[in-house]
Amino acid sequence: MQRYSIAVNLLVAQPELAKGDLEKLSQVIAQRLGRLHGINAPEFFDKGVFTALIFTLKSQGYLDSDGNCDLARTQELADILLRILAPEVKLTIREGIAQAI
Repeated sequence: MQRYSIAVNLLVAQPELAKGDLEKLSQVIAQRLGRLHGINAPEFFDKGVFTALIFTLKSQGYLDSDGNCDLARTQELADILLRILAPEVKLTIREGIAQAI
């Protein structure tokens, strides 16, 4: 959920991000989250996870075929994901996104 929250909230903050930039920034923020919260699994910040998530977002209509974001739906998903995360993880994600944009 943490990785998905990173990518979806980053997309809400920067709806015009290209797919490659979204993947790269999500990976960077996930690495930071991992360092700060003791998540040592390399798969936690694996680019493939973010690539698969973006594909799923497209297939579910959050992104169109051109990569344009349905901002209202994506914001709703972002809010749901943030609600289930621990407060310190939310803060790290928000700070990481603020630094990235």
